[in-house]
Amino acid sequence: MKSLIRQWPAVLLISSGVVIMPARADVKIHIEVAPAAGECLAGAELIAIPDQGTPVTIPTNPARNEYSLRLAETQEWSISLRKADCWSETRRWTADDESGLTLTAYAAAAAESTLEAPRGTKLRGVKGIVSVLASAVPMPESATSCSLDGTRWHCAVPAGVTFDLRLEVPGFSAVYYWDVVAGAQGRRVLEPAALRPGASIIGWVQNAEKKPLAGASVTLIPLQFQGNSRRDDLAGRRMRGSQTNKRGFFQIAGLDAGHYRIVSEASGWSAAIIAEVELRTGEAVKLPFPILHAPIGEADIVFEPAADPQGRPWRVEVTEVTPLLPGEPPRTSLLKAGLDGRVVVEGLRVDLYEVVVRDGDDAVALRTEIDLYEGGRRTILLAIHALRIRGAVRAGDDPLEADLHLAHPSAGVVRMTADEKGRFEGILPAAGTWAVTVLYPHGAAPARIEASPVRIAEDAQRGSLHEIEVQLPGGRIRGEVIGDDGQRDPAVVHLFRGGRIVAQQRTNGDGRFDLVGLSAGDYQVDAQSAAGSTPAPLDVRIEEDETAELTLKTAPVVLVSGYVLTPDGLPASGASIQMSVDGGRSWSGGVAGLNGYFERPLSRGTTAVQMIVLTYDYPATVLSTAITREPLRIQLPRQGGLIRFGDRASVSARGVVAPAYIFHFPEPLGRFGGAIYVEPGLYTLCPSSRSPREDCHEVVVQPGSTHNVDLQPRKKQEEEGRT
Repeated sequence: MKSLIRQWPAVLLISSGVVIMPARADVKIHIEVAPAAGECLAGAELIAIPDQGTPVTIPTNPARNEYSLRLAETQEWSISLRKADCWSETRRWTADDESGLTLTAYAAAAAESTLEAPRGTKLRGVKGIVSVLASAVPMPESATSCSLDGTRWHCAVPAGVTFDLRLEVPGFSAVYYWDVVAGAQGRRVLEPAALRPGASIIGWVQNAEKKPLAGASVTLIPLQFQGNSRRDDLAGRRMRGSQTNKRGFFQIAGLDAGHYRIVSEASGWSAAIIAEVELRTGEAVKLPFPILHAPIGEADIVFEPAADPQGRPWRVEVTEVTPLLPGEPPRTSLLKAGLDGRVVVEGLRVDLYEVVVRDGDDAVALRTEIDLYEGGRRTILLAIHALRIRGAVRAGDDPLEADLHLAHPSAGVVRMTADEKGRFEGILPAAGTWAVTVLYPHGAAPARIEASPVRIAEDAQRGSLHEIEVQLPGGRIRGEVIGDDGQRDPAVVHLFRGGRIVAQQRTNGDGRFDLVGLSAGDYQVDAQSAAGSTPAPLDVRIEEDETAELTLKTAPVVLVSGYVLTPDGLPASGASIQMSVDGGRSWSGGVAGLNGYFERPLSRGTTAVQMIVLTYDYPATVLSTAITREPLRIQLPRQGGLIRFGDRASVSARGVVAPAYIFHFPEPLGRFGGAIYVEPGLYTLCPSSRSPREDCHEVVVQPGSTHNVDLQPRKKQEEEGRT
């Protein structure tokens, strides 16, 4: 836009129907020719070639090296010196660039060699790029003329100077030759180079002083394999590497399309990471900035006070937030502070670190983060204002031997253990509201029970003892899971209430489960194992402080599977699939994979399934379908309508009855907001699944429609009307 404003005046003269256009605006550009070979100015010419149009040329004179050209500012120009026995840089120029530039010319030479291509491949040309070295610093790149005869290439290059040469062959990664010298009027034969098909990544590695790092190990890791935790298994086929040359340059070629992490490691320096780079098929990616290595980090941590309340030294865990290799666990340094309250953590790479400080009883006294992004040594003061707590956990009137997780929005999670009398004691690193999760029983597979939060006043006295109590309801459901063959295999038991999972537990080899802390009410229980699942959830009602004994029997499973597609037929990866097999009383969710595929094991006796499919971009799809061996094909509608209502509701459509909150994406078990976006069709909304028929409303949803539904019961509406 800037160049157009400069080219044309704001007013056009119009007379007798004739539009008088102004003349084209030209810009004078000054060119200095710096010939390394003086004879290059004799009998030569400067040539400026536009992207479109006619070239501009002027002859040169051996007695002068400064020239001027008038060039149209609306064009982009390639400017060089042309002479048969000379080689010149080629510079690009536009009106936004400076009005002067310098060209360097050299005596001409030639470089040539052969390319080793895969068998049966016909090469479609070659492009050469030259960069001359001046005092070990590469000058701007210049295209050079090249020819290709079969697999043998020939390029014009400067003579008598050191240069780098890059060959670009369509469909293959670029080929690099470094520090090449060709004699005047001579021919330099270079070593043959193997062509590698596929995408590639090139870049440069530097240290903190921005000097090239030679010998750095650069590794490329496909992020789709980050679920594997074994570094040696990631090597070879899954990881690709390269060593940097004396310029700090690296190239990794022959890559498939995908998302990758780049990790650079150099002796004496902190490792460096580029978290994610996307490669498309056959694409050559050049990193726009060097990979910089910072000095190895050290954290000099000073504690205040110097010891815990009993005079024991603090223990500290320093854990990197981002693992160096995807799929590996974060590295943790475990150290004990001295009696002077000081500890130095060495050998840390540049990253953000989580710091957990524990007292002599292993209770968490502080949880915080420190950054070492600058590398080197950093002194950090950690002031510990611990709150001592003591309490008990009970289910009804009975003490509970269990583990406790106390979670704070900013202070993290503190873990404590209650003994056989339900007693626990520990330290909280901050006041405020702590969410409490009870894990019962002890062991590898406890049930997780949400208890009422614990509140510590903000003005609570530091160091004093605070008494708290964790009280759970006294209801209990326990029993065992048995397969149809009488085997007691490990299984997962789910406890539902109102369509939501309120507790779950993984059984041990004996099949026993014990769900505690339950309030009075109606529940549904099911179980799933590797061998099968319960045919349907079992209804259970418990009264206050009642214990119910159950036996859950599992049967072999059938698999329901399918593909979720967008309206255009593309995979709807990440779609949420909510599923029920008991008429909508209980729902469980899953997510479609990258190709839109999903699958769910169900009890062999299941004949039909109800489904609600949700995405961010398209209206919800509702369906009830018989189970077959063939995968389902669910194509999402392009448009739908909005139904708004103010109260909790049940929604019925196409043989499916579901609580309205199931339509909430992406948190199907989260709080519902009172509006659903659904595909066109007939829907019935009721204040609850047990509402009288006269309190329900039918809504016909059409593309783009909006419906506001009052779900107050009819009797209440009539009473309010009379009032």
